[in-house]
Amino acid sequence: MKVGIISKGSPDYLIDLVTDGLFRLLGRSNVASHYSTRFEPGTNPAYRYLYECMAQPDSFNIHDADVLVASGRSVDLAAMWRVKTGKAKIAIVDGEDSILLNNVGVELSTAYFKREYLLGTQYDQKVLPLPLAAFPEEMPPETKRSGVFYSGEVTHHFRKEIHAVLIGMGIPPAPHQSKTDYNRSLIAAEIGVAVRGCGWDTYRYWEVPYFGAALLAQRTGHVIPGNFRHCEEAVFYDENVTEFYDKLTWMLKHPEETAKIAAAGQKAVTERHLSIHRAKTVLESVA
Repeated sequence: MKVGIISKGSPDYLIDLVTDGLFRLLGRSNVASHYSTRFEPGTNPAYRYLYECMAQPDSFNIHDADVLVASGRSVDLAAMWRVKTGKAKIAIVDGEDSILLNNVGVELSTAYFKREYLLGTQYDQKVLPLPLAAFPEEMPPETKRSGVFYSGEVTHHFRKEIHAVLIGMGIPPAPHQSKTDYNRSLIAAEIGVAVRGCGWDTYRYWEVPYFGAALLAQRTGHVIPGNFRHCEEAVFYDENVTEFYDKLTWMLKHPEETAKIAAAGQKAVTERHLSIHRAKTVLESVA
């Protein structure tokens, strides 16, 4: 199968994750791209493989692709591709924080993948959930794990409340740092905290278990197929600071149980929630 990818850019990681996964699944020679990535080369180690592939020339014209995958902000280019080629196998990957759909994209596509696919909401049968995942990043050297890691801008009121709880516990949120240093901090942590931002889905939700810390995460209001199992692969709390405090305190007081959750969460990520898994989901919808 030959796949074409179009992205004018994205407000979040979803199209980049799918593209990374497609390169890994199909090989560079079977993917053609018209693409703008989220980060500049060299600034984010998670994108290393993606940029290495992007630096290689396409082996075929994107109009010769059997299937097109396009970001939610590239629907116009996807429509032009369809007119030019007469082909109809198109997957739209909408990574927006917004719950709104691009109705033109839904009509145009074979499958329309929505990151913010809300629980309890009725969608067109073409609209499918596709949450973020983890890039297969290089692991920093292992260190003895201790303490709690949290970092995040205050993009939602509940993050401000969580910040206050952590500071009250003597756990200040991590300062802004490079992604390389951020990874080192995560791999040294016993527990990693995830809180919703502008949208429900955050990349931290996936990278915390990927780097082997136990995930303590807010229950989300969007659909996550194959989500982590509560108290087995992660620990969840509702939008309630008392519940958050109680569960974090329990995890700190029970390091052996917390370590088991961390190990199971890391296994779950590698088996169900990497970029290659999201790419498989997209391809299966249009095959």
